[in-house]
Amino acid sequence: MHSIQLSRSASPLNISRTIFSILAVSVAAANIADASVVETGTNNPEPVASGTANDYSIGWGATGTLTINGGTQFTTGSLSAGDRGTGNGTILIDGAGTKVTFNPVGQTNVLQPGNWGIGSVTISGGAIVDGTNVASCAAGWCSSFISNGAGSTGTLGISGAGSTLSLPNSFVVGHDVVVKNITTGSVFGTPGGASSGIVNVTSGGTLNTQDATIGVNANIFPPPGGVYQCCHGNRDGDRHSCRRRNRLDLECDVPGQFRDGHRCRE
Repeated sequence: MHSIQLSRSASPLNISRTIFSILAVSVAAANIADASVVETGTNNPEPVASGTANDYSIGWGATGTLTINGGTQFTTGSLSAGDRGTGNGTILIDGAGTKVTFNPVGQTNVLQPGNWGIGSVTISGGAIVDGTNVASCAAGWCSSFISNGAGSTGTLGISGAGSTLSLPNSFVVGHDVVVKNITTGSVFGTPGGASSGIVNVTSGGTLNTQDATIGVNANIFPPPGGVYQCCHGNRDGDRHSCRRRNRLDLECDVPGQFRDGHRCRE
């Protein structure tokens, strides 16, 4: 018969503590690995990285995706999904502890799913997207558009307890606009096209905005022959630049029409 003796020394306790320590390190490493920023397809600029004031476009004239999850803390100037008329972009911001903070340099449109393209932004699983503490937006505009530009389709989804989107200034769902850069000749928006914006806030999600507008029709009909330039306020006798998204001179659709505080003239 064989006998087995069990030692009462402190060694087993020390071994146990060592095992627990190893397990703790393994768990911590797994948590770090879960935090991620993953992009695919065609995006601009590249690479998409936190800590910049870049205006990131996901789906820049083609198909692109961006996923931010796992407790990632992500800071950027702005995000858009689906650009340049042919873009199809998808942005997913997911998970408790995940936070995206907008911190642009100057005034810009901070969130735009469907920016003359097809785009979607989904905030889920307790993730937070915050654009309210932007000093550069305090004295002017930092708008957000769900479908910006005629011919666009934009979708915003916020779902799950704790999932929160907070935005400054104007929040527009469906911006049916066509504008043309009189310097380069480039066009934003599809003449005669429509803009489709969809917002779904479900299952405990939260949307905070300073104001909200549903359906802005700035594409009444194509310009009738002449070139129309935007002028500040009511000063129709002066030629001033219409300052918009790219801070360039833009044509208007018809004379006498107001667009974002500017009057159009021939």
